[in-house]
Amino acid sequence: MWRAVVITALIVAAQPAFASDNKAPVNDETTIAADTIRAFESNSTDVFSIFQILLDARAAYDAQDFAQALTHYSIIVKYDDTIEEAVVGLTKSYLAMGQADAAKTVLDKTPLATTEVQILRVMSASMAAPHESAKTILQSGLAQHDDARLWNLLGNKHAGERAWAEASFAFMRAEKAGQRPGLLLNNLGLLALQKGELEQAEAYLSRAVEHAPQTQKFDSNRRLVLLLNGSYMDALDNLDRDRAANLIADAAVIASRRGDAKLADFLRRSAAHYNPLYNPKLKNSVDS
Repeated sequence: MWRAVVITALIVAAQPAFASDNKAPVNDETTIAADTIRAFESNSTDVFSIFQILLDARAAYDAQDFAQALTHYSIIVKYDDTIEEAVVGLTKSYLAMGQADAAKTVLDKTPLATTEVQILRVMSASMAAPHESAKTILQSGLAQHDDARLWNLLGNKHAGERAWAEASFAFMRAEKAGQRPGLLLNNLGLLALQKGELEQAEAYLSRAVEHAPQTQKFDSNRRLVLLLNGSYMDALDNLDRDRAANLIADAAVIASRRGDAKLADFLRRSAAHYNPLYNPKLKNSVDS
C-alpha cells in the first residue's frame, strides 16, 4: 500500500491533459507487460520503475501513439489498479482506438469511483452499446454529470439520425460545459457537411483552425471540405504526399456516401497519384 501512496505523490506533480480522439491500431503487448511486472521487486526501486513507465505512458499518449501508451498504462494498472492516472490513461487509450469493450473491462475491474472514472464509465458503455441504448445511457449520465464529452457523444448520435436541431443543441451544451478551443466550431462544421452545406461547413472549419491552429484534425476536416468543394489547390497546399493521399481517400469515401460517384472515382485515382503505394481499398469511416 505504501508504494501506491508514494507513486500517487509522484504522479500529482504533472497530471496530463487528455484531449485526443484519433485512432490507432491495437498492439498485443500482454506478454511484455507480464514479464516486466514479474521483473519488479517489492522495494523502493519498484516505485521509481513504475514512475518511469508512467512518464513513458504520458509521452506516448501525448504523441498520439495510443498502442504504446496502452502498453505502458497496462503495466501500471496490473501493478496497482488504484492509481487513477493509469486507469484513466488506459481507458482513454482504448477509447481512442475504438476499443470500447476493452475500456469497459478496465473500469469494471477498478475499485475507483471518482467523477472522472464515472464519466468514463458512461462514455465506454455508450460507445459499446447499440444506437438507441447509447442515447439512453448518455442522457442518464448527463443527468449526473454536465460533461462536454458526453454532450458531444449525444450530439453525434443525434447527427446520425439526421436530427440536426438536437445535434446542434447538444454541441452547444458541450461548449457551455467547457471544452478545448475550436471544438464547437469543428463539430458544427462537420454537422454542416453531413447536411450537404459545404460553404457553411468550410466557414465553421476555417474558424476552428483559427481558434486552434495546432490541432491537425481541425485542419484536416477543413481540407476535406475544400476537396469536396473542388478547391483542390487550397486543400492540398503545403501537404506531404502521404497526408495528401490519405485526405483525398477520405474525401472519396464522403463523396461516395453522398452519391457523387464521379467525384469519388476522381478522388480515388488522385489518391493513387499522390502515393503510388496507396491501397484503393478505402477506410470505412472518417475520424470526426
